[in-house]
Amino acid sequence: MRSLLISILSLAILVGCWGIFYYSSGQDLDQIIKDCEDIVMPAVEGEDWDKAYDNFKVQYDRWHEYRKGLFSFLIRRKSTMQTALLLRP
Repeated sequence: MRSLLISILSLAILVGCWGIFYYSSGQDLDQIIKDCEDIVMPAVEGEDWDKAYDNFKVQYDRWHEYRKGLFSFLIRRKSTMQTALLLRP
């Protein structure tokens, strides 16, 4: 019975963390895409290449910062899950 409760609690925590991650990452990605469409694309369509390059560089940097956070979250989750599996009685 104890193992069942631990399994259910672990699953609930995993699903809760995934839900928080899904919600927050969706907002971040939507904002990056919206900014790209609103800032970068008008400069490209207007053939203002220097401005387009500068604006794209800002979006590129934001994407890489977001991606680093994503990978660190996923790696940390994987590490935590592996540790939990190793510590099982």
